[in-house]
Amino acid sequence: MTRRENRLALALAFALAASAAAVGLSFGLQRMADTRSKIRDYRHRIERLSSLSVDEEGARARLRRIAGLVERAENRIAAASKLSVSAFGRELMDLLAAQRIAPEKYLVLSDGAGDRIEVTVKCDAGDFLRFLKSATEAKGWSVPYISLRSDSGPGRVDLVMRLGR
Repeated sequence: MTRRENRLALALAFALAASAAAVGLSFGLQRMADTRSKIRDYRHRIERLSSLSVDEEGARARLRRIAGLVERAENRIAAASKLSVSAFGRELMDLLAAQRIAPEKYLVLSDGAGDRIEVTVKCDAGDFLRFLKSATEAKGWSVPYISLRSDSGPGRVDLVMRLGR
């Protein structure tokens, strides 16, 4: 392949990676929206069951069961959002290591959107794509920023990416 074809192939690979990241983010947001919708439904059921006076014991049992479902859903959301930055960083480093990617620079950024981690790496493009798929689909992480250069050699990329939970 010529140099131009290599660049075009890498550009296509990165476009696919960005698309995969967007799809992963979309699925993550949809799961959160579905969970919030279920919480609203369960709260509505609790209010409705609280106002009923027929078969109080059965209603109380259903109320306790629904309250437990609401509590578990709220705990799941809270656990995802309260994961400490250091725990998130360790999980990120483990995922990078699993894909044979060694970060050159690691930075924690705090802003209005929450804590994000910025990582600078030089790696194989295929390893990066596997990492990106794992991070967005399996972990449900967001990748709001990726900056990459492909002039490190054939199949190699230099990139800076920001990841969030």
